[in-house]
Amino acid sequence: MNIEKDFEEFYKELLLKNKSNFDEIEEQRKKAIIERKNNKIAIYIIELILLIIAVLSFKFFGFQEGTEETNEIIFLFCAMGSLAFPAIIAIKSRKFLHKYEKTYKEKVINSLIKLQYPTMNYYSNGNIDYDDYNNLEVEHCNSFYSSNVIKGIYKNNEVTIAKIISTYSTIDYSTSKTKKYETFEGVFLKSSLPQNTRINLYAKCKKQLKDKIFNAFVGDINQVSKSENTEANLKKNYNVIDNEQLKDIFNLYSSDINCSILDSKMINILKEIYNVQKFEFAIKENNIYMRFWVDGLFSAPPLIKEVYDKEIIYKNYKILYLMFYLLVNLQERI
Repeated sequence: MNIEKDFEEFYKELLLKNKSNFDEIEEQRKKAIIERKNNKIAIYIIELILLIIAVLSFKFFGFQEGTEETNEIIFLFCAMGSLAFPAIIAIKSRKFLHKYEKTYKEKVINSLIKLQYPTMNYYSNGNIDYDDYNNLEVEHCNSFYSSNVIKGIYKNNEVTIAKIISTYSTIDYSTSKTKKYETFEGVFLKSSLPQNTRINLYAKCKKQLKDKIFNAFVGDINQVSKSENTEANLKKNYNVIDNEQLKDIFNLYSSDINCSILDSKMINILKEIYNVQKFEFAIKENNIYMRFWVDGLFSAPPLIKEVYDKEIIYKNYKILYLMFYLLVNLQERI
């Protein structure tokens, strides 16, 4: 695996084939920057006008008897206006920003995916069912959001990829306050396998110390308990696989006590991928599932970044590269 070297050639080809698209979107980015600058100026002017109104009202009415109610009304108007008007401008006056973000996905992300994997199709507004995601035996969550779906046939098997954000929330009925925290943000993959596949294998990420501290002091005991029960069931229903080289990364469970999939080459591949990006996977019910922890994927970069920013494009390229690299090597051993 040599991601950096492969990416250099890929990046040159992407720029060459999409120069006109990138130039067009770059113009939209510049318009969005001007739009944001004008919005800031408008907000500053409104805030200044409201301040002048407040000062003048105090000057003309502040020392006069019987004007307390007038002062209160003017003060309330200025206070509410200082919050409302900037918010309205920020929400409503984003025409070019919305257009830039939409076009970026349509032309940059879509072009990246099509060049990297021609048989895959990108649906920026697509989503997947929670049941598909939950088949990976993920941590317990009660709120699930999916977007940026990639679908197609790869190596004769159907593949679905989606950006996922899952959260867990609980209500403290004594205070009526909701406590909410994120359980996962990243990318999920599901790929079909031949119907005669019999092996089940789970590679679950080990809890790191920081995760245990988070669960102890910030998390919710019910969520932690349900997540641990999921893994306890794996331990009960499958063979626990002890592997010296992977013991610090994964808890391994398999229907095959010898777990022939995990040959020496596959073990090195898993370690190699994990050193680049945290992930876990499962093989079950004639499907391969995996999820990679990564934020901000398939999104338009900040306006300060150029459309063809190499770092942003590499981030998207790298995750897809790792997922398909793992997928191919798992398929070869099944």
